[in-house]
Amino acid sequence: MSASRTVIELREATEADWPHILRCADEAAPAAVDNDVWLANRRAFAATGRMRRHYVALDGATTVTGYGAIEEDAVPGRFRLFVVTRPDRLESGAGARLFQRLMLDLGELRANVAWMRERLDDPLVAFAIERGFRDAQRVDIDGTPAVILDCPVRVSDQE
Repeated sequence: MSASRTVIELREATEADWPHILRCADEAAPAAVDNDVWLANRRAFAATGRMRRHYVALDGATTVTGYGAIEEDAVPGRFRLFVVTRPDRLESGAGARLFQRLMLDLGELRANVAWMRERLDDPLVAFAIERGFRDAQRVDIDGTPAVILDCPVRVSDQE
């Protein structure tokens, strides 16, 4: 008998999802002390008037297992990309589904570049590099080595 596989559904994030999104951030980066600040920045983004698309991943119909977003940068055509889920859900679960949806959205929006800023020890770095992102710049996040990754949005992403 084969094991049943949970179907990952995506839907647009709502105000009621923020506590679940914070839980996902805490699971994704348990050592981070600034997840509440990160969440406050995500919640406040709407006030900038710039474009954002954001989603939650659900296993089954109710449990939020991940969050993904693209947020328009101050530079036209540039979007910051976020994929937030436990490391074990990156490749075959919420992470892969969110990433795929966000890359399609970037194409629809005619984005030029997607970028991310992550701690070097975050498994998301390798995940993103495997999907075409490159190490663009080494930086520091509150004393922790980090990297800015970027990726041109390919024509095939825009079809």
